[in-house]
Amino acid sequence: MLSHQMTLQRFIQAQLTKAFPQLKPIDPDVILVNTYRTQPPAEPVLISTQTLSQALINKVAQIHVNAVTGSPNAEEHGADTQIVFYNNGPAGGPQNTLEHQGSLLTLAQNIATRFPEALSSYWNRSPEGPFKQPSRLAQLLGLHRQMLSTEAALRFEDGTLSETGKKLIDTAFQYPTLEVRERELSAGDRPGVYPIRIDDNSANGALLAGCFLITRSDGSSAEAPYTASDTRSIGLDDTTGPVVLYTPGEGFEEFASAGDAREELMQRINNGGEKANQLLKSLPVSVEHSRAPQWGDDLLLGFAPVTGDVVAQTLSQLLQRQADEVNDAMQYGFAEAQTATQSARTPSLLSAETVASVNDAADLSLHFDGSNALLARNEQLNNKLQPQWLKELTLEQETTYRELDEAEHKSLAHLQPLLRSIPSLNTFAKQLLAQALKVKLQDRYPNAQIDPDNVMVQITTQPPGNSGLSGTQNAPKPKIDNTSLTEMALMNTAPWKDNSLTSTWTARVVDANANYLLTLDKTFLEELISQTDVGGQYLNLLDEKLSPTATSDEARALPNAWKELQKARMAKDAFITSLDPDAYLNKQKIAEQWIKATLEHDDSTTWPMVKGASIVSHSVAVDGKPVQGMLVIKPTNHPSLVLYSPDAPDGRPFREIVDEDQLNELLNTAQWKTYMDQRISPADRYGIYDDLFLPGISRWLKAFAADHEAGIRLKPIKGSTSDSLYMQELELLRARALVQMTTSADVSARSTVNKLMFAADMSQLLLSLSAVNPGISALTRVSKATLRALRASGRSLPRLLTQPGQWGAVYTDFAMAASGIPLLRRTRLRPVFRAPAHTPQQRLAISPATAGAPSHHLAPVPVTLSEGLPSRIPIQSPTAAHTVQTLNRGDLCAHALDNQLLAAIPVRATGPQQIAGKWLIRYTDNSGINRPYEVSPAFKFESGYVNVVNPQTGQRVATLLSKGNGEWAPIGLPGGLKLPDQLRKIIGRSAVPVPATSVEMGMSKTIQGGESTLSTRGLSDCSALAVLSGWNGKTYNTRTLMHLQGSNLEAPLNGRKGFDAVRELQASLKSGDKVILVGGSLSESKIGLATTLSQTDSSGRQPLLDLISTEGVSFEMAGASGVDVMADGSYTLVEGGAGTVDDAMKKWIIDFAKD
Repeated sequence: MLSHQMTLQRFIQAQLTKAFPQLKPIDPDVILVNTYRTQPPAEPVLISTQTLSQALINKVAQIHVNAVTGSPNAEEHGADTQIVFYNNGPAGGPQNTLEHQGSLLTLAQNIATRFPEALSSYWNRSPEGPFKQPSRLAQLLGLHRQMLSTEAALRFEDGTLSETGKKLIDTAFQYPTLEVRERELSAGDRPGVYPIRIDDNSANGALLAGCFLITRSDGSSAEAPYTASDTRSIGLDDTTGPVVLYTPGEGFEEFASAGDAREELMQRINNGGEKANQLLKSLPVSVEHSRAPQWGDDLLLGFAPVTGDVVAQTLSQLLQRQADEVNDAMQYGFAEAQTATQSARTPSLLSAETVASVNDAADLSLHFDGSNALLARNEQLNNKLQPQWLKELTLEQETTYRELDEAEHKSLAHLQPLLRSIPSLNTFAKQLLAQALKVKLQDRYPNAQIDPDNVMVQITTQPPGNSGLSGTQNAPKPKIDNTSLTEMALMNTAPWKDNSLTSTWTARVVDANANYLLTLDKTFLEELISQTDVGGQYLNLLDEKLSPTATSDEARALPNAWKELQKARMAKDAFITSLDPDAYLNKQKIAEQWIKATLEHDDSTTWPMVKGASIVSHSVAVDGKPVQGMLVIKPTNHPSLVLYSPDAPDGRPFREIVDEDQLNELLNTAQWKTYMDQRISPADRYGIYDDLFLPGISRWLKAFAADHEAGIRLKPIKGSTSDSLYMQELELLRARALVQMTTSADVSARSTVNKLMFAADMSQLLLSLSAVNPGISALTRVSKATLRALRASGRSLPRLLTQPGQWGAVYTDFAMAASGIPLLRRTRLRPVFRAPAHTPQQRLAISPATAGAPSHHLAPVPVTLSEGLPSRIPIQSPTAAHTVQTLNRGDLCAHALDNQLLAAIPVRATGPQQIAGKWLIRYTDNSGINRPYEVSPAFKFESGYVNVVNPQTGQRVATLLSKGNGEWAPIGLPGGLKLPDQLRKIIGRSAVPVPATSVEMGMSKTIQGGESTLSTRGLSDCSALAVLSGWNGKTYNTRTLMHLQGSNLEAPLNGRKGFDAVRELQASLKSGDKVILVGGSLSESKIGLATTLSQTDSSGRQPLLDLISTEGVSFEMAGASGVDVMADGSYTLVEGGAGTVDDAMKKWIIDFAKD
């Protein structure tokens, strides 16, 4: 049900269909909106032309602003204007006038305001079908009850829920309302059921939707039963306990009293993190936005029942929250889209960012998915299985472990964006195929927009006939399969061979409006897929990103990040081992010094002496194949050794072993053999390197190959230990891919098809690097994004976690569990914390006027709880409103940069400043200290908005609005935040616009003077070339931007060859001028940029190389799908590309181009 609710894409398409019923589907990017001034009897005069996307983006954004400011919505044009809708006819034909229903304003109002209604309608309607069914909301409630009952039964069976707790839950579900409980159960023997509330200055408090408390007693007794006029609230003492608390993030938890449950919930909130965030997301949106960072103290000191079903009352609040959150996301998304339209060439009504944000806001899985509750249950099981010594750690030991665990997660956070920079194979294939189709069909359909996912290929296969008893030939029916062109390009299609079954291929090609263009035959398709060589090009990409022998800083970033994460994990494993009383053979723990020396000295040439002996690290090989991740640390003068085996069958990462004979005895046991089999190459390592042609990845893997030796052997590591572990990881992945792709001996090992399949498996590196797998930790919970990713891949975390033998995988190797690899170990060793960690977070300052006044929901602390609190405490209504607080400027100091970066540099009133390739601003957060922060480079000077990013991960942490004087005002955090009253005037004003001049493909534009921005978009195989001259101390007086079609100087540029234009510019350059080259998404590789630079004209000259070699001229290179070039020579790249090229790589590209 969650996956079938209305999405923003389907909703907008439905609104467009109502407005233009004759079109289906409708692409708002190709419909034109022309506005005319009518002056009868004269002909109408054209005032403006824009796409329907542009028109709707502006209208919807204005409607949202009007909703904030209270202004009425009105048509922009009077009675003397006329709006007409057009779309382009067939190639070379005239435009078609479109009939439409309703006005542009009506369409924009529907899009801006009615999506929440569509979501509500979906849940309150019954599904269509031959039989009458309850509403989806009623079905969701039934499924949620079933899930809660199943969880309680599971917890009782595995011992993580007591019999008393299970009985309380069953009774509460059997008698769900207050009336039924008081009618059917006697006073004194009647459980109480209560929602969880916080103080939000309303009469009854705000509910934490989905959270409730079940108590053994509702506070009544046989001697003092409730009367109709009695309040039924309870306090925090132990007279109503034991109790069961339910939250979606933790499931069922048992406590001695309601006070203990509140204390645990308060600590969980104040500690922050995903657990606190999930509770925050159960509040109404308006209440969520008004919470300070540590809002656990806002939990009311008492519990009052609701008259209805405490589970059912959750639904109405969550649907209201869904509507509010969707409205916020749409307001923010369309405001951002409106800003982007000022410089974007073809702005889209459905930008990826807006769609993702709105659909995320509409996602209810965080509240109804049982994944986090099962993670919490597994955490309890894990705690039960931990040895006693891990349950008795000192506070200092717990703190040290937490610090090491945090270091590991910081390393993971650094690695994740680097992995995300590698596109998926499907996305990569789609981009290449779209470009190849554009090139091949350029003459016939120069303006057609073709999506390979929408090109459906029909494969008709005729199997050979069989002779019947009479000798006649029986012709079987042909087999017909349909697949998209993208999917077909990713198939290992053995029928390409000459001796294959008879088959025919046909592909029906349509444009963006689903208009038929032509049909492609088998010959065309074979040639297209073979020449595109998706697999080969994807391997080149992976080679650049993953090669451990790379020399540039950019190429080394991912391998280095992986190694840092591996070191962080090993450091944490070493600490756990130091606490294990059975890890070492003697009390002196000399082996602990061997481990320490290995971790501190990665390079074999610098390994130290310990007790007079050299310490040597070894890889473990089975029949010549290294076991991924395993190490043996061995001194040269001592028989004993240390084995490092991550995720070992018994959970121990490090262990000291008497000698090699005992090591062999251990590794020859059944469990350890299975463990090692999962971590060694499944391929024949003696022939694979010569049978398969691959790029650089193969070369350095071949050099890493082990020799022929039977049995278990130790191989001394030559060079870096971390390099060795990284190579083991990649070799294992490569071998698994090789085995999977060689499914038929008839398929050539050198074919494009095989390279394609190998690339498909190599792309799984993003999921299978074992060092990346600590994504689900015992200390965290799964976010909505993770739940969506699991659903998208067809996996269910609850189903995976309840499979026998797999529940222990959820802490560090969930990826292995999801892939179906059997798990051997019971659980990974980790401390059982006696108290949760408390991470202080800064709260907003309290006004001095209230500093001494007690909170209306906090009582003086009594000697004991029972002494200070009666058995029943009514929920108190607030006696006074909170003091009005100053503007919350956020707590961003954790993301601040070194203050020296902007020291002695004057504040820039117009926006961010570019320092060392990064865009920086100065901002004062709640700490009151002005610090430098990094902002996303995808900003526009004219908009006034910037996104502050985490400098390690690149993720947005806050959005700020320029005040025009070098100061910034906060307008929200990720997820969409309503503008506070203090900022309504700010959004009402218009930022001083800096005009932008858009440069189309095959065009060149030059600006003289002023501060206008030059902008171009849609760079794929194209490149942008900017030439800036005449520096006046503030701006460049003459600024030229070219959009080079296909990055080819032979292609026309303003009607003449690009070679001629570049030569003219080169003649005018002088010292102090600047040149910028930006390669598109398909031309931004180092080879692509070098190829662009190396172009030679008919006279044998290389104009681009001559241009950048002009004495005194600075030169910068980058990769992106678009660029804005400012008058002062700074530039902004569209996010998602390779970014700015560093000096070392720039030198390599130029040298390569000159050769």
